[in-house]
Amino acid sequence: MKRVSEQPADLASDPLAERVLRSRPVLRSLWLLAGVLMLGTILAICLMPLSVPPSGPVYNDKVMHVLTFVILTVWFAPLTGATAGKRRVVLVLALTTYGILIEFLQSFTEYRSAEFADLVADVGGILLGVLLLKLGLHRWPAFVEHGILRLPVKHQREPS
Repeated sequence: MKRVSEQPADLASDPLAERVLRSRPVLRSLWLLAGVLMLGTILAICLMPLSVPPSGPVYNDKVMHVLTFVILTVWFAPLTGATAGKRRVVLVLALTTYGILIEFLQSFTEYRSAEFADLVADVGGILLGVLLLKLGLHRWPAFVEHGILRLPVKHQREPS
């Protein structure tokens, strides 16, 4: 891991970027709890009967699947250390399994149906989320905690 002093000049001169680069989530347990609640809410919504089927140009089922799984990927990756390597593969597999579970459970309802296209949209959202992580969104917890909430920085331990 590079030390802050070894970072490019534009990052070293930005105090927020420096804090974000050197910190880890202080509220990790709270973020994870919110994520688990999000998973439960999504599952409940996906298994509820629709009183009125969504329609019109504003609602697109596949776009909702993609957006949902982009959010889940970007949410959980930095909290589980899954921003690269084997942990990222595990996260991709876990979220794909979650998508399969939703479709499987929907197949047992009279008012919902399982669709392979939904699973494809889920995986597309996961892959888009991984791309966004590579572009820097893996730092969102630290940005929120230190940039917006102004919580004190809890530094990562330097490897021995």
